Amino acid sequence: MIRAAGIHLATRILTLAAFAFGARHQHRAFARVVTMWDGGFYASITAHGYPHRLPTGPNGVRASTAAFFPLFPLLNRPFTALGIPFWLSSLVLVAALSTVAAALIALVVRRYASDRVALLTASCWSAYPLAGVLSAAYSEALLTMLAAGCLLALLDRRWLIAGLLALLAGATRPTGAVLALACLVAASLAIKQRREWSSLLAVILAPIGVLASWAWIGWQAGRWDAWFATEQGGWHAHFDGGVDTVRSVVHELSGSATQAFAPVQAAFVLAAVGLVVIAAWQRPPAPVLTYLIAGFVLAVGTSNVHASIARFLLPIFPILVPIAMLLDRLGRRIAVPVLILTACGSALIGAWYFTAGSFAP
Repeated sequence: MIRAAGIHLATRILTLAAFAFGARHQHRAFARVVTMWDGGFYASITAHGYPHRLPTGPNGVRASTAAFFPLFPLLNRPFTALGIPFWLSSLVLVAALSTVAAALIALVVRRYASDRVALLTASCWSAYPLAGVLSAAYSEALLTMLAAGCLLALLDRRWLIAGLLALLAGATRPTGAVLALACLVAASLAIKQRREWSSLLAVILAPIGVLASWAWIGWQAGRWDAWFATEQGGWHAHFDGGVDTVRSVVHELSGSATQAFAPVQAAFVLAAVGLVVIAAWQRPPAPVLTYLIAGFVLAVGTSNVHASIARFLLPIFPILVPIAMLLDRLGRRIAVPVLILTACGSALIGAWYFTAGSFAP
């Protein structure tokens, strides 16, 4: 939808302006700002590929590029080969990908809600608190675009397109693997209801991306479990079913946490739980519901990523539909100012993370 894309571009201009102001205030180069944190790892992969041996230290495997999937840096490589700096190529790519993602989000939501709710959902996504990563060298824009495109293809029963988009999503981030489950659910229903055996094409293609990424990183690093070892050793991250997240939320709400904004992180997780419940109760189409629940479980069920859960939920856009429905009921006079204020807040949060923050979003 053109309006969704236009609104999204307006939020990106606002965010980049905040980035530029923050960079000047902190005496940092703008190119450095938009390639902070994950961007540095992606820049290294684009320029040098993956390590041929995993870096190790006294405590085992250290953090390295082996924890990052290849599609986003591969998309940047043709531009950097032409002499375009990584920061500029990634900025243009992310702007284009996220704009397409906003339009696709509106198209998906329009399949089970009103046009106004669909537009508001896309607008909420563009003004999401951690949407600053949609203006930096991060892969969330690419993953969201592929996920929304895959879900739309599943709803239209375009099995080949759905499978290919799920495959590409799996090569973008490991969380893209949840689309394989959405493809499986959609195919199961298609076979049960219409004997549509061609739907199995999506099921076969969907997991190839994540499996191939693990294999490629492992082959480059000389050990099959390179990605898993780096996640565990470098970030101490693994799926624990949410034990660490629950522990962190209780710790933050008890007042024991030293970080000033710890209660905000806890409140966000609790709010996300409520939104998932409401979004599921509204009974979206089965592939969308599967993506919503599986994506949420993976985000909150991974240990030692509590501070990044808000960012991990950004591609799980169906979680925003209840908020969009509430804004729709409140009317335009309230919805528009709320979205403008939220977009301004999102820009400021992004500017803080990328120009003054001491840890990644």
